[in-house]
Amino acid sequence: MNLDFGPFLQPVSAAARAERCAVRTLDRCTNALGLEEIPLPVPIEEWIEHPLGYEFGVEDLSSIHEDAIGGSHIDERRIVIDPSVVAHDGRFRFTVAHELGHMLMHADTKRRLKESISLRDAGNRRLERQADRFAAALLMPLKLVIRELFIIAEASRLDRLEMFSHLMADSAESEWLWRTRVLPTITDRFGVSRAAAMN
Repeated sequence: MNLDFGPFLQPVSAAARAERCAVRTLDRCTNALGLEEIPLPVPIEEWIEHPLGYEFGVEDLSSIHEDAIGGSHIDERRIVIDPSVVAHDGRFRFTVAHELGHMLMHADTKRRLKESISLRDAGNRRLERQADRFAAALLMPLKLVIRELFIIAEASRLDRLEMFSHLMADSAESEWLWRTRVLPTITDRFGVSRAAAMN
């Protein structure tokens, strides 16, 4: 299905860079593995080591910061995730993708980047938002999300435009569609948390 989404796919510059990087990463992995399409959910935990070539592990990060749940050791080409998020599959996958975003987009900083609730300066917040945007675009490629929305519309026997209008409205029907059709489908198909799907 070849779809043109025109102006809906034109994010602002930092976000655009993150999304372009995510698309290139998906292309690189699918090409290296000889895949014709992106598998869902995106197997980020497998792709980190092969074909992307980073070391990946789970280790206690509390010595770095009590709120740290992921770290990118850029010079060592190593991504680590705290065991506290391993049991939360959607959060775990998003954190892995977020740290990969740091590796691919922020290597020029040549320092260790950590995910933390208490980030202080605007530069770090900008980098964290960009890594979040990368993670979302990698795990939930927009064209595949839109394809899923079309499938939901068809399964719900709604006209596509009518469904999109309902989703953007502030109404009981909109809330019902989001709660019963869209969010459950997105979280299930893309292996992400409800919070990631809502964002």
